[in-house]
Amino acid sequence: MEDIQKYILNKMPRYDRLLHFFIGFIIFAICTILLSNITALIIIVIIGILKELADKYLRDSKFDLVDFIYTISSGLILTILNL
Repeated sequence: MEDIQKYILNKMPRYDRLLHFFIGFIIFAICTILLSNITALIIIVIIGILKELADKYLRDSKFDLVDFIYTISSGLILTILNL
C-alpha cells in the first residue's frame, strides 16, 4: 500500500499544481459573490498558508512555496485585472 502511495505522489506534482490553481480559483469565485476581490484574495492567501502548514505538520511533508503560489495566483490575477 505504501509503495502505491509513493508511486502516485511521484507522478502527481504536475497535476497537483493545477489542482491548487483551480481550487484557489473556485474559493476565490465563491468568496467574490459576497465579498470584494481584495477580501476574497486575503481569504485564499490564508487558506493557502493553512493548507501548506497542514502539509508540513500533519503529513510530514514540507511547506511548498510553489503550491502556495499556484493556490493564490488565480485570485491574484483576477484581482489585478479588476483594479
